[in-house]
Formats: sequence, structure tokens, C-alpha cells
Amino acid sequence: MSTPTSEIMTRVEVLSEATLSDANRINNEFMGTTGKHCCGCCSYAWCPDSDSEFASNYRKRPEQMNLTAVAVGKDDTVIGVLKLSVYGVQRNFFEAGLHTIDPGEAYVEWVAVTKNARGQGAGSLLMQWAETTARERGATTITLGVVSGNPAQKLYERIGYASVKQSARDQMVTNCLICCMFGSPNGMCGGIMMEKTLT
Repeated sequence: MSTPTSEIMTRVEVLSEATLSDANRINNEFMGTTGKHCCGCCSYAWCPDSDSEFASNYRKRPEQMNLTAVAVGKDDTVIGVLKLSVYGVQRNFFEAGLHTIDPGEAYVEWVAVTKNARGQGAGSLLMQWAETTARERGATTITLGVVSGNPAQKLYERIGYASVKQSARDQMVTNCLICCMFGSPNGMCGGIMMEKTLT
């Protein structure tokens, strides 16, 4: 696992009321500047979440606040966010529709690091936090979905995640859903599921 440079990172902490707005900023950057398009034509940059919309998702499901972490830079700015879900914890409609969480599973809903902080270890530390939190919640596996062509797939492989073999039908449904929801932001259509056994 890469270690963050001391100039960039200082800590990972659980999302709080004080960091909600910064987490939303990163979510909007992640959705709006990486070429993601709803139905392949409407850029998510055209309709960013307001701070109140983003916060309301957490206020409706307060347990999700404890399952979301932020990476904080040396200058106390939030530079990354990871949202985790575990079996039995309520999720919003959109998240629940993308992936069904099984007993003993934790699922990384999304992880994003600001453009200027990428490659500096923030993503690795957020993933480490997710694995620790998943174990504490009794999960024996942790999973995530990756849009095809996403360079972050290399990070996931480096820290022990492997692609999950899906049936042809499941892969086709996954690819169609991802293309409809995100387009082909990395020049490729579809995505893959990855998992890691927690020991």
C-alpha cells in the first residue's frame, strides 16, 4: 500500500457535519468532471447535488455518516471521500438498485480523490479505512464496482482485490446499467465487480 506524502495527507476521519459540504464538492467533481453522463447524453456536471440534498441523504440515514470517511490534507482541506455500506444498513434507492449487499459483505459505494491529490496515497488510506471498518462490522468480504477503463482499478488490484466472474447475463445487465447511468467516461462501456476476502 502506498504511503501518502507528508505534504498532502494528514489523516482519515469519519464524515461529520463539518465536512459534509467538502464531501459533496468532491462528489460533484467526481461525477461532473470525469465524463460521466446519465443515459449517455446528460452530463452530471449539469446537475450537481446541492449541499442540502447531499446532507439530507445522510440525515435521513444517520448510520451512513459513520460509514463514510474523508481524507484530510495537511492544510485541513478534504481531499478524498469513501462511502461504505454493510449488510443490514439502510441505503438510498439509487445505491440499493446498483448492488444488493449479502450477509457478511461490505460494499464500497464510491470513492473519490480530488484531481490534485491523486496518486499521493489518499485513496489507499481510504480503502484501508474501509477494510478496517468492514471487519469491525463483521464483514468477511468487501466488494466494489469499477467502471471499465478506470485507472483506479490498478490500485484495487495492488491492494488485493480481484475481478469477480459474472454470468454472461449478469455481465450484460451490469454493462447496460453502467452505460445508462454513467455513459462511457473512460472510453469503454460497462464495468466489473471486484472483491477481497477480509482476514
